[in-house]
Amino acid sequence: VTVIADSAAGGVATPNSFAWINASWGNPEPYFRLRTRAMAEWSRLAQDLPDLPLSWCGGLCWDLPAADMETYATEHSAWGYGISQVDRAGAARIEPNLTELPDFALHVAEEGVAEPVAAVRALLADAKRHGAKTISSTVTALVQTGGRITGVDTSHGLIASDEVVVAAGVGSPEIAATAGINLPIETPPGLIVHSRPHEKLLNGLV
Repeated sequence: VTVIADSAAGGVATPNSFAWINASWGNPEPYFRLRTRAMAEWSRLAQDLPDLPLSWCGGLCWDLPAADMETYATEHSAWGYGISQVDRAGAARIEPNLTELPDFALHVAEEGVAEPVAAVRALLADAKRHGAKTISSTVTALVQTGGRITGVDTSHGLIASDEVVVAAGVGSPEIAATAGINLPIETPPGLIVHSRPHEKLLNGLV
């Protein structure tokens, strides 16, 4: 296994990730199933790497109109997602430090969050212990031979491979396009703010 990244912190995507581990609203059932499998993989990784900076702290959500939240709760509950509907008092029990409590919210106890940069460093260190190589470089194109991907072209030259996994966040479509692959991806806007260390106020994701 060879990992190619343009920084030790997981390239561009990882440091800018909210790192919310979930199978929440907004996607059809096949994608929901993919995300629940990813959640299970995080659980497995946490068992293999006890020091992985990961917390299954649960998530409290009320960022949708009430009707949409009810639809989400009904749909995902039918798919096996552990959603609880909570009122104002329930939200206060889950997050007692909220200054503005929602009248109606959804809580999923099995959701979690990782510290993205620390997590990728821990995973890369473990991969190296198991024989993986890491290369600091930039992938410029996928290489094709006889109709299949046989490697990548990088800023440091060609690297041949049996399999290629593209994990470049919003940069993935550009890489895939070099092999004529259209990779649709949504890029909703977001804002991540890093503060100085502060006394813990929240029990989970809000």
